[in-house]
Amino acid sequence: EATEALANEPVGTFLIRLSERMDGEFVVSYLHSSGIRHYLIQPADISDKKKTLVDFLGQHKLFVYFLKVLKVATQLIFEDLRYSST
Repeated sequence: EATEALANEPVGTFLIRLSERMDGEFVVSYLHSSGIRHYLIQPADISDKKKTLVDFLGQHKLFVYFLKVLKVATQLIFEDLRYSST
């Protein structure tokens, strides 16, 4: 679903999703100039009390546009928020 959601978006678009392989872990899926990539958020990325997920995302210039994906029943709704993380 992440690949489908990002397919027609500009480079730098990302979404946050639950990992399919690691229960309870989050993944940032993003469109890079070389294709769609996935990054498993590590505990060290957000472990400091002063370092939140928003801080982590803001430190990486690869994450520019947040793509909000809603799943309603069996229909996917894609909403491009076009918010810059910088």
